[in-house]
Amino acid sequence: MSKVTVSLTSVVERVQNIVSSDIDGETVMMSVERGAYYGLNDIASGIWARLDRPIRVSELIDGLLARYEVDRKTCEEHVLAFLGRLSDAGILTVHE
Repeated sequence: MSKVTVSLTSVVERVQNIVSSDIDGETVMMSVERGAYYGLNDIASGIWARLDRPIRVSELIDGLLARYEVDRKTCEEHVLAFLGRLSDAGILTVHE
């Protein structure tokens, strides 16, 4: 299977077979299919919540920039890396 690259123009959404729950502002997730557990901090949890329906990565970043004090380049780098890890873990669908 080839590795999918996430870009600013990608449209992303979470896969449907992930069980998740909010615990004290953080999201705990379980991939039943993979038998894997994931824990997300508050910012990553906010990103995960926005992935409940397809969204363009650039729009996701715009929303984060409006909410947090961070420069665009840093935000883009961190979000693309995070989404790449989700994609590699098989819990994110990437559409070009």
